Amino acid sequence: MPIKEAIKNLFHSVILSGPVYAHLKSRALAEDPTHVLDACEQLESVSPRPQNIRVELTLLPEASLDISVIIPVYNVEKYVGSCLESVLLQKLDASFEVIVVIDGSRDGSEEIVRSFSDSRLRVICQKNGGLSSARNTGIAHAHGRWLAFVDSDDMLAPGHLAALYERAQTGDCDIVGSLWRSMSEDGAVGKLGESQRTNMAPWGRLYRREVWERLRFPVGCWYEDLITPCCIDPLFHEEDISDAGYLYRSRPGSIVETSSSNPKALDAFWAMQEMISWRHDLGIVYGQQDWDRFIWLLGPLLMGRTTFLTNSERKALFSACCDLMASLGELQGVQTTRKGVWCDLERALREYRYELWCLACTALVKEAGSIKLTTAWHIYREARSEQ
Repeated sequence: MPIKEAIKNLFHSVILSGPVYAHLKSRALAEDPTHVLDACEQLESVSPRPQNIRVELTLLPEASLDISVIIPVYNVEKYVGSCLESVLLQKLDASFEVIVVIDGSRDGSEEIVRSFSDSRLRVICQKNGGLSSARNTGIAHAHGRWLAFVDSDDMLAPGHLAALYERAQTGDCDIVGSLWRSMSEDGAVGKLGESQRTNMAPWGRLYRREVWERLRFPVGCWYEDLITPCCIDPLFHEEDISDAGYLYRSRPGSIVETSSSNPKALDAFWAMQEMISWRHDLGIVYGQQDWDRFIWLLGPLLMGRTTFLTNSERKALFSACCDLMASLGELQGVQTTRKGVWCDLERALREYRYELWCLACTALVKEAGSIKLTTAWHIYREARSEQ
């Protein structure tokens, strides 16, 4: 085990569990609840709430193929050729089309895409509207009974699409989810041991057409993947397979690499608040599994996505999260099935206990965090010192 990892594990076992954690928790519970009356107004001054993110539904064209693979393209001339080649080389006993949406790309991406001569390839050009807009355009033109999304800097390993489709054919699910492997900027694939579930991401999944007859990705905001826990999971059934053929490229300058330091990352809250408001129109009644997911979304994940906030701004965000959860009447009597520190996180969100929220999120970094332990600890210490 690397020394750095060993130090993290030691810190976690000594400080973030056992008697020391119990003492810190007791101190946090002694503090008054944190109610910020104008929480959303304060957050608006940090990063305005995106407007008109819900897209009006249109009828999809006739389903005449088995699969539509949708690839949004924007300024990825370095990677789009290998991406498209990896998709077109997929071997499977099914008919499929590849819809490439050129989203106002200003580099040579379109020329590279058009250099491929393949009857299964369709190219659509539009003004730059963002990732969600491009995906929605692909959906609107899809003839597949099943839809898949591939980001234009990623790749598919041989057999990936076939593995997804084989599971889909059993007929007992609406979505098939896979594993994924990391890939370096130059295309070096990580070891199989690095595989993990795709979580909320639309890539690495195969969707029954009916999912997108009812929904579209939200536009004009980051974190469109929140549509998965807020809208898709409550409505549709997903099954997972062990195939790890989706190759996710990590590269400098991508949204994932830079988002946590950008105020626009506050969309992690705005998008969730907006999509939860769609539940009545969609006929969604949230239950136990949804509550368990929301605790994670409004805990370690949200902290990790908004590290740029000051302590005062983070208090406002936390209070707004508590208000959002309190507004879900159907979840008021529900308790998380998660154990241990997750119960402390739930209590913090129920009782507006900000310091406990920071402490619990820090303790959960090892299990479910999207944030460095040192960063989370700094946030907790900042919260404690200002109480």
